[in-house]
Amino acid sequence: MPTFDLQRLPPPLLSFVEGLVAEPFPGGLLLRSDRSSLLFEPVDDERIDAYEQRHGVIVPRRYRDFLRSTNGATILDLALFGLPPSMQQDPPQLSREGFQPLDLATATRFWRTAYEAAPDALHIGSCTEGMQGTGQAFADLLADLEDYLE
Repeated sequence: MPTFDLQRLPPPLLSFVEGLVAEPFPGGLLLRSDRSSLLFEPVDDERIDAYEQRHGVIVPRRYRDFLRSTNGATILDLALFGLPPSMQQDPPQLSREGFQPLDLATATRFWRTAYEAAPDALHIGSCTEGMQGTGQAFADLLADLEDYLE
């Protein structure tokens, strides 16, 4: 498994998390003492390839780059989906034992139905409705990440 290197994060995400307290936890990096912000350990191409084959999703190059820097994240009310280790099991099982990213394939298959999206669109993240009240920084982060991942 790749080692965690914050400098590999997409620039918009790096600039957002740089000032936060970081401490390791099993499976990632804790960014706040109240556990409201987590970065999950990066994955390699072999794991991404196996995940695509097992779940029938295609991860675009830019999101692959993101997953190689962090396998999803939870930053306050923002969730960026990843490849949970429990979904690599045979059979795959969603598990909330310990910290794992929210599942990219499950989100793409089931959660995106609430949105107007192209049938082949990958559902990579979400935020709570209340997030708009948390300030312009989140709106800017989302816009910057969207531009970066296109």
